[in-house]
Amino acid sequence: MMIQQCCLLMNKSILTFDISTSIIGVSYISFKENGFKINWTKPVIFKTEKNEFAKLDTFKTFINSLKVKPTDIIIEAPLKFSNNQNTVAKLLFFNGLCSSFLYSKWNIIPQYINPEKARKTAFPEVKFGRRTAEIKEQVLECVKTAFPSLILPKNLSQFDCADSVVLGLAYINMLKN
Repeated sequence: MMIQQCCLLMNKSILTFDISTSIIGVSYISFKENGFKINWTKPVIFKTEKNEFAKLDTFKTFINSLKVKPTDIIIEAPLKFSNNQNTVAKLLFFNGLCSSFLYSKWNIIPQYINPEKARKTAFPEVKFGRRTAEIKEQVLECVKTAFPSLILPKNLSQFDCADSVVLGLAYINMLKN
């Protein structure tokens, strides 16, 4: 079983995305014979874009600047329920735009992981809170503790970047099992 796990992960190059309409957290994780490495995590921050198509253009520019060739693309599954259905619709639409672009760029069908499942799979020993703000702080602390040398942004985008790291860890753990 261990050899199969090793072969599943060998030479993988994973891009992970925590997509929202204000910030996208992106992480790049690679595997070599000595294990995995979180190479970087970066935010795509939307500042002046007035609509989702303009935001997509900014996202495309960021993606086209990357010097990576992923084997896997992992995206946080968008929230489907909220008190504000306009927010849900906007997020689903934007997530679809970004997913479509990523597929057309690399011909890789993105895989989606529910955020709650990602947290539980990445850090099974942690009991996450119930409030969004509390969960965000816990996730950030878990990532900082697990990867003390990882450079996270010093602004609000650090939460989105931490979420994208969690997606990668969850995916790795899912492949191992």
